[in-house]
Amino acid sequence: FLMRDDFNQPDLLNLEQAMAAGEECQVVLRSYRKDGSLFWNELSVSPVRDEHGIVNHFVGITEDITERKRGEEILRATSALQRAIGFARADQRLGDLCAAIEDGAIRNHFSVVREFVGHGVGRKLHEEPQVPNYGKRGSGPRLRQGMTLAIEPMINLGAAGVRLLEDGWTV
Repeated sequence: FLMRDDFNQPDLLNLEQAMAAGEECQVVLRSYRKDGSLFWNELSVSPVRDEHGIVNHFVGITEDITERKRGEEILRATSALQRAIGFARADQRLGDLCAAIEDGAIRNHFSVVREFVGHGVGRKLHEEPQVPNYGKRGSGPRLRQGMTLAIEPMINLGAAGVRLLEDGWTV
């Protein structure tokens, strides 16, 4: 596996320290395929000792755990929605709900999409108020009993920007 220049990973230090001490360890590292695509690598390393107990080499087993990490990321992402729903109460300010989305996303190392927003739902599918994925606590209109909102946290693993394809619909 290739590391590229991605050396700011706490588990690299754990691996280095365990190997220096001649101990077993298990770490999860961001690694890169030859084509440059990211994958998550779980690495288990064990020392092999000679008859005198001296470590003469290590044996490592790697496993691509990218799908597991994606599942974990999805669970973290849904926490932004759960936090926002907690603010969807009468007399609460819309900005509090929107700030909860942003806080949950940033806390979990996501970026917030600003080009698209959730919205009110009524006689038409898209009505006021707009429900952005970011906000300022204590701002915006007060929520009222019976309001229907489409709370749609849109968050990214990387940069906040999005790209709209030529069909004008696909993001």
